[in-house]
Amino acid sequence: MKFIVIAILLSACVFKAEFQAKSEKAYGPKPIAFSWNGGTPSYPINLNTNIENEVILDDDCLETSSCLLQLEKEFWIHIRTANLSGIKSWIDKVEASSDGIRNNYHRSRIKMLLAFSYVQWSRRTGVYMAGFDLLKAQIASNEASKYLSHSFNNEALSSFIYLFEAYALSYLPGAEKEIQYMNTLGTEGPDTAAFALLYTNDETMVEKGIKILEDCPDICKKTTTLAPYKELVNSLAVMEGYAFLLSKKGRKDLDQLRSRLDKQFDDFKSLAIKTNWPYLKDLDYLEDSLLNQRSKYNFELKADNSIGYVRLPLGESQGYKACAYCHVGGTVPEHYYE
Repeated sequence: MKFIVIAILLSACVFKAEFQAKSEKAYGPKPIAFSWNGGTPSYPINLNTNIENEVILDDDCLETSSCLLQLEKEFWIHIRTANLSGIKSWIDKVEASSDGIRNNYHRSRIKMLLAFSYVQWSRRTGVYMAGFDLLKAQIASNEASKYLSHSFNNEALSSFIYLFEAYALSYLPGAEKEIQYMNTLGTEGPDTAAFALLYTNDETMVEKGIKILEDCPDICKKTTTLAPYKELVNSLAVMEGYAFLLSKKGRKDLDQLRSRLDKQFDDFKSLAIKTNWPYLKDLDYLEDSLLNQRSKYNFELKADNSIGYVRLPLGESQGYKACAYCHVGGTVPEHYYE
């Protein structure tokens, strides 16, 4: 199984390199101005997975800005509710029709969301990101980048996928080069680079990822209105890094790491309560998973199930609910489809 995954990831790495060499630059409308955590989440927050009047991607819709805006809103409903079956249905619908969108910017944005949806769908097992889904995500992100060259979000997504592939293949020179590039990607690149480092099985890389997020100025917490709880997910990734380091019994700083993990969780919990995080019901589970040394997650950390440098299993900051944790309460800027 690992050989199949690695072969697919290798294909994706090659595809990305070839595409970047040929990619053109064309600019669409500038994205919404960044603000602190996107400001206040949009209330009331509805976690109902049902969608009334689901978008039908017929010829009229493909030519209509308001219809494509509704299509994106539909996508975020599936994301913020961690509705995997809804994501799969959205993928099937968009795969079949998105090439028919004539407006280059609109088509590229939908392609970016398609790439995002492939990544989310790839997490359905809760164990690893399926290699074939990541290949499709890379292709969709590359297609989007042709007319979204100003988008830190799409560039960071593409680079994150590439890093996952490079670490799975143990291609460290390519990974390090990509990390350096991501640090130039405004508000999205540095923390996404930190995430990639935190998901490795290398103690030095994990420590580097923790340091990036803990030392990063406010830029790591800033994002658009689509991700009002980004700071919480950043904190969750840091805690998983500490949990991994604590699984290494030969370390001399275990007491210090335990203290840092406990404090990080206390801060995480306080922020979640203060901001009325809609997933407060998951706090007890997250606390047990991360802080209880006998939890299933901590037990599996001690086992060697990695693919190359990619640590398995995925933690909750990369599990099937990860995107929901971050994007719940987000709103789509109407001018994206003007």
